[in-house]
Amino acid sequence: MGSVLSYAWGSSQDPALDTPDIATGLTKREKLAVKKTWAIVMQDQKTHGVQLFIFLFETHPSAIDYFKKFRGKTLKYIAKSPSLRAHATTVIQSLNNMVDSLDDPECLAELVHRIGVSHQARGITRNLFDLLAETIVNYMKSHSLLDDFATSSWQKTLNKINDLAEEAMTEETDE
Repeated sequence: MGSVLSYAWGSSQDPALDTPDIATGLTKREKLAVKKTWAIVMQDQKTHGVQLFIFLFETHPSAIDYFKKFRGKTLKYIAKSPSLRAHATTVIQSLNNMVDSLDDPECLAELVHRIGVSHQARGITRNLFDLLAETIVNYMKSHSLLDDFATSSWQKTLNKINDLAEEAMTEETDE
């Protein structure tokens, strides 16, 4: 699969594909890898969203505590919860908006700013954003959606998003 995915990122030796964007630090080739792999997730976004959160709760059970409705509930109960489907859909749509905005850094910054502020008010920290980023990458790898290049592209993208979220959370606490 790696060779097929590598072909999808472009085999061109065009240096412009590997020149980092000043605002995001991402190259066109990295953005393409993120967008193409994300398009696969978006084909069944609700299912992937729920599975992503179940994967998070399986690998990091303490994350359940950040969801009042799920505290003390089994994963089987949580997986069937309309509340989880709704939240997972919101998260997937938010991620989709961010992926769609990789070529519009100002819009990306504003989208992430809103998320950072709203989550900071709920006591969510950078560490939890990083945990979710790690979970997203590992989830996608577990579904054979990422080769090594796409993995590093996602890690770089999510790190930039989390940097922006942290800036928003810091601004709100400094004011």
